[in-house]
Amino acid sequence: MEEIVRVVTGWVYGPDRYVEVAAGLTVEFSAVTDRAGGWEAVADRYLQGHQRGGQPEHVVEHVQHYLISQSRTHSFG
Repeated sequence: MEEIVRVVTGWVYGPDRYVEVAAGLTVEFSAVTDRAGGWEAVADRYLQGHQRGGQPEHVVEHVQHYLISQSRTHSFG
């Protein structure tokens, strides 16, 4: 998860920005999340609110909020 945050942050804020890719990822992931019924339906156990899998809470929340930032439901777990 930390690697995902690092890569996507680089896409958005780095000197060689790929904002279209990063933005496209959020749109697509958010659409899948909406169709599936929310974050709980698409996230594995390591990204669920009740079971962090040893990852720092801020990293898990950052990934979750970023990936479903375009969701209609904004179902943050």
